[in-house]
Amino acid sequence: MSYFDKTIEEKLEQANEYFDVENNIRHYDWEFYETEGKKAGLNQAEREINLFCGANFAEVYDDEDFPISGYENFRPDYAIFEQALFVLENTARRKSSGGAGDIESEEYQEEERLHGVGLCPVSGRYLDLNGIQMTRG
Repeated sequence: MSYFDKTIEEKLEQANEYFDVENNIRHYDWEFYETEGKKAGLNQAEREINLFCGANFAEVYDDEDFPISGYENFRPDYAIFEQALFVLENTARRKSSGGAGDIESEEYQEEERLHGVGLCPVSGRYLDLNGIQMTRG
């Protein structure tokens, strides 16, 4: 089953496993946020990565196909988890400095559209962006 076909509860469970204390040094950063905030962060991260990678990204990605020979670092699900934490951390910083904080609000969406924080560097590694080669014709 593709990551994108899972329910938000299944995605959250998978993200919690990814950020487990024995698996990830950023476990306590993830655990700082409430369940509803994590769900919103995952939804926002998924939208951002779909926008970044293209509209049909969710259609072609199937996490049962991994690992792909030659693309062992390509893990869009991990990229979404890292992007979700990145979004939550940046939202908290924005909120504490007086900016829009509720990532599901129209105000946040507009602020994100105008001044988005961009793609998390770790997400980029899991999308295997380091493997992209530029050619000149």
